[in-house]
Amino acid sequence: MTTPDREFEKRAAALVGPTTEITLATARAFAGAGAKVALAGPDATARRDAARVLATSGHPVVGVAGSARTRAAADRMMLRVTEKLGGIDVLVAFFAPEYRGPAISTTATSWHHDVEGVLRSALFLAQAAVQVAPESGLSIVFVATADVFHAYPGRVTTAVSMTGLTGLSRALAIELAHRNIRVNVVAGGPVETQRLREALGREPHLLHRMEQRSPIGRLGTPEEIATVVRFIASRRASFMTGQVVRADGGWASLNQAPLGMKFSPGPLDLSQPSNAPPYR
Repeated sequence: MTTPDREFEKRAAALVGPTTEITLATARAFAGAGAKVALAGPDATARRDAARVLATSGHPVVGVAGSARTRAAADRMMLRVTEKLGGIDVLVAFFAPEYRGPAISTTATSWHHDVEGVLRSALFLAQAAVQVAPESGLSIVFVATADVFHAYPGRVTTAVSMTGLTGLSRALAIELAHRNIRVNVVAGGPVETQRLREALGREPHLLHRMEQRSPIGRLGTPEEIATVVRFIASRRASFMTGQVVRADGGWASLNQAPLGMKFSPGPLDLSQPSNAPPYR
């Protein structure tokens, strides 16, 4: 019996989307379990650099340039992936909506890029992957954000695109189940990355506040999201499809509690309400 440490031996995984710390951690997770891995996306330079870094750390990964802006482009990219890897067993797609601002100020350009762009790319990627899927089946994992469950101020396009992504995944899961193709979503909560640190800029105290607001007293790591993605894509999760799996340290549950309730590491103390405003 194959152990989880080598459960992807002789299997191929395509990771598509922006090259982030979570993407790289996911590549290491799959490669470390024996998979042949391709990092695919529009930034060819970033892909090559990432693949080179991963290779030097003992994880041979290939870079594939391409996009999913159109169905034809997605087909071409998936064809390149299968040529490099000799097939495809897992597709993991990452999405990063960019607009931050009030809903009433959202422009058509921002809406087109973040909402239409995310949903169109997800659909085209799934369609392209299904065309080259082996008879043994395929696992598709969309990596989303906590906006799947809750709306946050200034993140309207993220909320709409992530909610749409879950609807798409469920529709695909139902339609493709008879072909042994599973489709699931991993909704990640706050993860400490360079992008988050840069977003906080000159207000590093906000990072500490976020840690205090987390029920487990800290933010997640890219490796923790990657571990969940790998499990959902594995045969150990063969009975799971059409699901949205939270990996958020309890944040979604926290947001269902009174905003004045303070969570901190250690025993829960409800006697002292927090004066901190809702996190942004």
